[in-house]
Amino acid sequence: MSINIVKVDLGVDIIESIAKDIKSKISNNKEVIVLVSNKRPIRFISQYLSFVEMLKTEFYTLDGFFKKLVMTFYSDENIKYLSPLENYFILLKTIREFPDLYTMLGGTDEKVFSWCKKIYSLLSEIERELLHDKIKDFQYVEAPQSIKGILEQLKLLYEKYKNNMKYFTNNSDIYIKLQSILNKDTLIEFLSQKEFVVLGPIYLSKVDVNFFKAVSEKSELTYYIHTDLHRRDLMVKGDKEFRFGIFDIVEDTIDILKKEIKTHNLLEIKGEKVLPELEIYETDDSLSECRITKDIINNVK
Repeated sequence: MSINIVKVDLGVDIIESIAKDIKSKISNNKEVIVLVSNKRPIRFISQYLSFVEMLKTEFYTLDGFFKKLVMTFYSDENIKYLSPLENYFILLKTIREFPDLYTMLGGTDEKVFSWCKKIYSLLSEIERELLHDKIKDFQYVEAPQSIKGILEQLKLLYEKYKNNMKYFTNNSDIYIKLQSILNKDTLIEFLSQKEFVVLGPIYLSKVDVNFFKAVSEKSELTYYIHTDLHRRDLMVKGDKEFRFGIFDIVEDTIDILKKEIKTHNLLEIKGEKVLPELEIYETDDSLSECRITKDIINNVK
């Protein structure tokens, strides 16, 4: 098994390319799972599929699929999934166990609660990158007193928080739990029965990469990513070339996948080089802007 990394040029409809791939897999009696970063592309992909094809295709956001796997394969115990808001209240309860920090962050539930979202975001990033075992207290931090107070007690704060979360999970703890079951026989068997199509996120966490690696070892995985294959950002002045490098991050993501997943195929859907026409409209007031906008829309129709 392997991963097919498909680079699709900006001038090519990546949604249509993915839909054609799904149709091909379904015609070969494959069970297809489509993973996307957010739900928006699902609506557009579905417009290319027939009703029967839709029934044979499962769509998930990446986080949503991770949640499904963890809730199904992690353990036989019932685990309750908490929303971010519910997590903020768990953090509030945790911070109350640190009287000095509680006072430093405002001294009332209303004021401390505003900090819970920030702390939750920090802990979520730590868990998604599997750095939870490396958390330590920061000393001599040059930062505002409130942030300094959090960082200087970060390790103990995290330990208390996880103890309060022992019967729950959330959208970052799921990454830790998923990592722990990637070699589980029942999960491997499930993955081996599917073929995966991914509309690739640009940023990949460590768990994302490990998951794609596990899938590629047991199933077929096709990873689509939009980029500029015609180097439209290239400017030539005399004998010098200038680039903005805005798509370098795409290449960095591909390099990570190629490094971690040894069996890979790199494909390109290049299409023709299409340069957009740019027209600039200037108005003196909002009413004139509305009129021009209406005329532009009518001309498009």
